[in-house]
Amino acid sequence: MARKRFVGLAVLGLAFLAASLAGCSGNSPEPGRYYKKADGFSIRFPAEWEQKENVMGSVVMALSPAEGEADAFRENVNVTVEALPSPMTLDEYFNLSMVNLGKLLTEGRQPEVSDTTLGGEKAKRVVCQMTMGQNNVKSTVYVAVKGTRGYSLACSATPDSFDAYKARFEEIAGTFRFE
Repeated sequence: MARKRFVGLAVLGLAFLAASLAGCSGNSPEPGRYYKKADGFSIRFPAEWEQKENVMGSVVMALSPAEGEADAFRENVNVTVEALPSPMTLDEYFNLSMVNLGKLLTEGRQPEVSDTTLGGEKAKRVVCQMTMGQNNVKSTVYVAVKGTRGYSLACSATPDSFDAYKARFEEIAGTFRFE
């Protein structure tokens, strides 16, 4: 009887140890990574970029460092999350997103649309020019669906500086994870 109890406690102890070790690997927050568990994602922005939450409908926005007082538009990356009224496919959500995005597009400029991934999920990527307030902006927008949420990751710069930031934008988008 004592031997069965010892074996039972040993098995229970090993199970607890295994669960504890599993909890330590990969689940602890990474320094410098922005987490928004309530919205099911995380992302890493460059350390020198300023982060703001809840700006213009976005969950989080990161802005490049200002390049002097003459810098009228700071390059930025923002993430928006939308609770969907019912499950949608990526194509359904993308089509709805394009209706809203279409209202901002610069007249006569057709967006470039391609298939990609975001956080390991199928996504759409749109490269387009639009008018945001008084600024003409070029953006890469990633659109994805995970569960009952629609996600948009927008990377924006002026048309003149967009190519200089393109690789940085792709690097940031590559850090996006669904949590």
